[in-house]
Amino acid sequence: MKTNLTNRIGILMLMFFFTTGLFFAQDANPKTYIEVGCIKAQNPGSPDLEAFLMNEAMAYNKAAMDKGMLLDFLVFKMMYPNGEDCKCDYRMVSVYNNMAQMDMLAEPGAGMAIAEAAFGDKAMQAWETWMGLVSYKGSEIFEMTMGSSDAPVYAPMTHVNFMSVKPDNAMAYEKMEQDVWMPVVKEAINEGMLMDYTVWKRVMPNGKGYEGDYIQVVDIDSFAQMGGWEIDKFAAIFQKVHPGVDMMEMMDKSAKLSKMLRDETMQLMGRLSATLAGN
Repeated sequence: MKTNLTNRIGILMLMFFFTTGLFFAQDANPKTYIEVGCIKAQNPGSPDLEAFLMNEAMAYNKAAMDKGMLLDFLVFKMMYPNGEDCKCDYRMVSVYNNMAQMDMLAEPGAGMAIAEAAFGDKAMQAWETWMGLVSYKGSEIFEMTMGSSDAPVYAPMTHVNFMSVKPDNAMAYEKMEQDVWMPVVKEAINEGMLMDYTVWKRVMPNGKGYEGDYIQVVDIDSFAQMGGWEIDKFAAIFQKVHPGVDMMEMMDKSAKLSKMLRDETMQLMGRLSATLAGN
């Protein structure tokens, strides 16, 4: 039953991109966006790439933050899936509180201006080093629709489910997540089964060629915590939150509204806000 529950977590509880926490919980800002980038390493396991991500990439995004262009920046290392056929070896997540920040980044010459602020006359050298280390596979933007916490939660690991939801089912899917599963997840957090849970809706790009109209992001502290997702424990929590409601019936209703396409499990390597805070 554990395998079934893990798959079901995609509809019940479950993680970028893509931010640990691929993610953040609701805060004082009315909206939160994440841009999740996909990186394939030229040389898998290269210590040079990881050093670049934790130093130069952080410095570049610190310069962008100083210009008011983003709220935070996180780097994740892919744990599962992995190998040559894995789509991404790393995920970079930029966090915004409005889309005007993305307009600032899209201005002609903005990238070079940020690089020069970060690296001075070595800006071009940094760019050339980056291009020699990675194959950049593009990015996607998601808007947060709901979260289990009132403040950002930063966990060592993040699990993301990419969910397919037909446009006609979007409102019903969000209502099911908010009214049925979110209260259950909050109680599961209280009982130590996970650290945080957020749901994000794709903003761009769109179309049948892209995986995940929504992503469900669960933040955890270890594989051991994930291993504790037993169906009987979850059923007990469900009955505590929704006494007298048939959990299997709710699961069937959810399954008709959404389909899990795939999932990713990632390790948080670092986040800019923590670096600045000295954590």
